[in-house]
Amino acid sequence: MRDITKFASLAGDPSGLNSALDAPGSSQDRIFAEAIMANEPTSILEEAGIITVRTLPPEVDEIAFPLVRNTQLTWYEIDDRGKSAYVGSDIQSTALNQVVYKVVRPTVKSAVIFLPDTVSLLNKADFDLFAKLGAVDAKRKKEQDACDLLGSESNFTQIYSAGGFVSLGSINAGSTLDPRDLTKAKRLLATGSDINVPDFVLMHPNQYEQLNTHGDFAPGASTNGAMLRKARFDDDGNIVRFDGMDIYVTELLPSVGSTTLTADQTNDAWTVVGHPVIVGCKGKAVGRGEHFGIKVSTEDNRRFHGQWKIFDMSYANTILMEESLVYIRAADA
Repeated sequence: MRDITKFASLAGDPSGLNSALDAPGSSQDRIFAEAIMANEPTSILEEAGIITVRTLPPEVDEIAFPLVRNTQLTWYEIDDRGKSAYVGSDIQSTALNQVVYKVVRPTVKSAVIFLPDTVSLLNKADFDLFAKLGAVDAKRKKEQDACDLLGSESNFTQIYSAGGFVSLGSINAGSTLDPRDLTKAKRLLATGSDINVPDFVLMHPNQYEQLNTHGDFAPGASTNGAMLRKARFDDDGNIVRFDGMDIYVTELLPSVGSTTLTADQTNDAWTVVGHPVIVGCKGKAVGRGEHFGIKVSTEDNRRFHGQWKIFDMSYANTILMEESLVYIRAADA
């Protein structure tokens, strides 16, 4: 027997929805919400730590991500047998960087489907079909919003072009992803006074195809040996890791550059259609605050001979540490 009371607690009541879970009192909606959550696929980006998720209690509407930036201490040599300037005198303390809090306030995302009377969720086949549909799309929506955030240049301070790694460089049909773009991005992040050694690369399938078939990885090519040694491949010959960075591929990264340019683009930068490639540090890229669960409501409509199923989620994303990320403009050619 299914414990509906226990499930109502598991399903959650996302803050800001201004109504109790399953207000009409239909146990079917409660079970349906539970099935959606149970069927949600694992997010690779969450599992990898590219997206860091924090869950809010229902009564809280904001959550903070504490960020501690790198600090270099000032060291003094004290030689009590020599002529050290600091023997018998006070030394100055190093001021530590303050903890910075990135605050996220979840907002409600809502979707609606219509089920005619001929489709009954009491039917197991229909129930399973729509539960999986809701689960996959709910997780996809969360991940797509995070990818949209990563795909927007306005969220970055370190922007380069592919095929040469030029700062704020424009791209053309020849600006395809080169392995050295990734090694240079790593060098940029791993040097200087604020070191963030990158451990992931996120890209669209178009750019992955460019990297995966790049001539530097051709076996037997002695001139390309340095790049080949840095790469790791799976059993099918696909590159999965390069220069100590895990490679992740998603079609959800937005396309950039078209006849209608967005506010993030300039005519002299994106002259061809392409996608961004993101190099960065896990745990410092995207933070998502969310209220636990998904709310399912039903609105019966006799004039339409069916029911509206309303899905509500409450979450929001933010970029955590801009200095730990590099945005590379890459053409699709």
